[in-house]
Amino acid sequence: MTPDEASAIALEVEAKRDQLLGIANFISAGITKLDLARFDLTESLAAVGSRRNRIDAALARSENAMFALRVELAEVEDIDIAEAIMNLQVEEVAYQATLQAMACALPPSLASFLR
Repeated sequence: MTPDEASAIALEVEAKRDQLLGIANFISAGITKLDLARFDLTESLAAVGSRRNRIDAALARSENAMFALRVELAEVEDIDIAEAIMNLQVEEVAYQATLQAMACALPPSLASFLR
C-alpha cells in the first residue's frame, strides 16, 4: 500500500468516525429529549392522579351527605303507623262525642218529633 492510499484510507476513516460521532450526538440529544418528555409526562400523570383522588373524595363526601339527608328527610316525612292509627282513633272518638253533644243540645227537628 502506498502512502497516498494509506492517507486516503485514513481520511475516509476519519470522515466515517466524524459521521458516527454526529449520529451518536444526535441520538444522545434525542434520548435526552425523550427523558425530559417522560419526566413531564410523569409529573402530569401525578397531577391528574392527585386531582382524581380529590374528586373521588369529594364525590364520596357528597354521597355520604346525600344519604344522611335522605335519612333525615325520611325521619321527618315518614309516618309512624301506630301513632297515625292512634291519632285517627282519638279524632274519631272526639267526632263521635261532638255529634252526641250536638244531638243533645239541639232541639229535636220536626222529623224526629213525628217519630
